[in-house]
Amino acid sequence: MIARGEVRLNGKVVTELPVFVNVRADKVAVNGRPIELDGAGGGSRGRGRVELKRVYIAVNKPDRTLAVTRDDPYGTGEPDATRGARRTVMDLVTAKGMPRLFPVGRLGFHDTGLVILTNDGELANRLTHARYGVPRTYVLVVRGRVPEETMARMSRRLALSLGPDHPLSTAPIRTLGTQRDETEIEVTLRESPKLRIDALVFEAGLKVKRLVRTAIGPVSIRGIASGDWKFLDRNELEELQAAAGLVGAAPRGRKPAERPEAARPRRNAPGKVARGVLQARGAERARGPKPATGRPERSSADAQRAEKRPSRAPARGPRAQSESSEFATKRPRRILPGRSADRRGGAAT
Repeated sequence: MIARGEVRLNGKVVTELPVFVNVRADKVAVNGRPIELDGAGGGSRGRGRVELKRVYIAVNKPDRTLAVTRDDPYGTGEPDATRGARRTVMDLVTAKGMPRLFPVGRLGFHDTGLVILTNDGELANRLTHARYGVPRTYVLVVRGRVPEETMARMSRRLALSLGPDHPLSTAPIRTLGTQRDETEIEVTLRESPKLRIDALVFEAGLKVKRLVRTAIGPVSIRGIASGDWKFLDRNELEELQAAAGLVGAAPRGRKPAERPEAARPRRNAPGKVARGVLQARGAERARGPKPATGRPERSSADAQRAEKRPSRAPARGPRAQSESSEFATKRPRRILPGRSADRRGGAAT
């Protein structure tokens, strides 16, 4: 955007990088629309955050239009010089000052119907990812008549993709009209890598003359002419977010709401004791107090034998040896030859 001259800083067009912006004093505009710079949450470094307004647009894609941001068929970034660039859904939105939008909902070059354009990355991911299972509705015009066996086989596969809770799981495919050489049918499915509308029709052996996507979740193309577009109103956006599972989800960085009282695990109220704990305490009181040493209690006979048994512990120190002299046997002291037994003499005799 800067290289294309779409950004203005303080009223001047900026085309060279780098560009340094003071989020507290400078004014930035993209395609003539002012951008709010929030520097309050940047901390001491003063880093700001660009707040872009989220846009949600429903486009009725016509024939011979690509459901991409730009024509890049060969992966080179340049259109085919022999035929020129093909029209995309982005070319249909002619409003000025639009942010960069991304198409949600893949459609072939000759297929028509609903495509959602948005800059909300989270919603775009939920609408395209098979994990969230947002259903899509198609109207197909096929050649000839569709046999009942083929309709039943397709209905079973579609019912499995929708799940038993979906209101159309009992009748995910129905016949809208039949003429002499063609049949118009309506199909509702949750697309995934294993089940796509083109693969489903190919496996059934049907020859499709025209394919129109009429709805993505609760949003339909009713009231939008071919090649026209409109902004989603609040009710349509809320229903689409609910279908994608965004309504009621806890914001990132915040704790989820507390569970209701009935969903919490049951715990004892303060001051109350469980019944098993009371029974164990009653059994302890019945057995009596435990010994102070922590050893198991001994019987009366064991206590009497322990009193009669003399102590086998050896005496320690001269005082303890004199007190227990009556239980010990004295040994005669050995006198070495050439020395006197009297130590007080101080010399050998």
